[in-house]
Amino acid sequence: MENKKLIVFHIPKWYPNRYDSLLGIFVKRHILSTIPDTVPVVIHVMASQGSEHWYEVEESIEDGIQTYRSYYKKNITYINALDKLVKLVLYFWLVVKLYRLAKRTIGKPNVIQAHILLRTAVAARMIQVFDGVPYVLLEHASVFIRTEVKAFNALTLRIAKYVVKKAAGVITVSECLAKGMREQYGLQNQSYQVIYNCVNTEVFREKEVLPQRTIKELLYVAEFDNSSKNITGLLEAVASLYGKRKDFRLSVVGYGKDESLLLELSKKRNILNTVVFFKGKLSSEDVAATIKHSDALLMFSNFETLSCIITESLCCGTPVISTAVGGIVEIVNPENGLLVPKADQLAMQSAIEKLLDHQVTFDKHTISEHARALFSNQAVGEKLVSVYKQVSVC
Repeated sequence: MENKKLIVFHIPKWYPNRYDSLLGIFVKRHILSTIPDTVPVVIHVMASQGSEHWYEVEESIEDGIQTYRSYYKKNITYINALDKLVKLVLYFWLVVKLYRLAKRTIGKPNVIQAHILLRTAVAARMIQVFDGVPYVLLEHASVFIRTEVKAFNALTLRIAKYVVKKAAGVITVSECLAKGMREQYGLQNQSYQVIYNCVNTEVFREKEVLPQRTIKELLYVAEFDNSSKNITGLLEAVASLYGKRKDFRLSVVGYGKDESLLLELSKKRNILNTVVFFKGKLSSEDVAATIKHSDALLMFSNFETLSCIITESLCCGTPVISTAVGGIVEIVNPENGLLVPKADQLAMQSAIEKLLDHQVTFDKHTISEHARALFSNQAVGEKLVSVYKQVSVC
């Protein structure tokens, strides 16, 4: 096994697709980090937003990943209860169909990785039963650290406990996520391990020294989902601070369902295109360039398992001002940023002012060096491959 590449089949709940090129991009980044030590194969089944066929099957090679996708019809019988049952059966049938197709083409996998509960792990358990391939679970979902929503009902919780227990191991992207799974939901497994999200440090690499400037450049990057990201709260904090001083500006990068809400609030508070500038959706390279040009990244989330943009910012050497929620408290510390209580606009304003007034200073090289050791493709990939080797079959 030492010199032979492991064949790893991945079954993700979320993955980039024809409708959304960024959905589950963090899953793809994890998979990419294991190349060239593995032969990765993705099996992704999802509902189609427009297909008239019961299902479609696509095969492709994307960034070195052999990818098998199937899209099934969103509305089959147009009877909601019946549709749920039909689509559930169809999902598992398609996963097995793609598994067999991939196995004929690539070979029998050494291990299967299911990304995000629940169907993916059930499918992996089915394959283990009929083909003897062990599986590991990699969990990202923030639902396990939130108290206002429930991840499962009574039946699905029993199923979740079963498939988690039968997994050869469970990987989470933060310690708080592992704790939530074990303590809030009783999802027990003999081997839990934390492996953070990975960052392409060829793109998100240490920045050059910023020039001296009187206007500080602040940055916000994320999906425009206000319920989770509390972007309106951040904009209100920025608006209040702008009423006191004019020595900063905020670039807002992203897109999403709440874009009109954010634009309307910015206009109402007279901060649009004066201190707040919406940049839209940017490529990874442009996001990296914007981070490197910024004095600090701002995040005001209500909850996070582990923010990808924070890890990218730290790899660039740019400090972070964020709410102390979820896995963020595990990676942001006095050496690389400032933490504030959730939803506390005054605390966010105060933290920004500390940065503007040079009451706190940060060393970009120290930030970047420590971040690379935790989040680089090499660091994360080595840990993932180590797990595969421990549990795989020849």
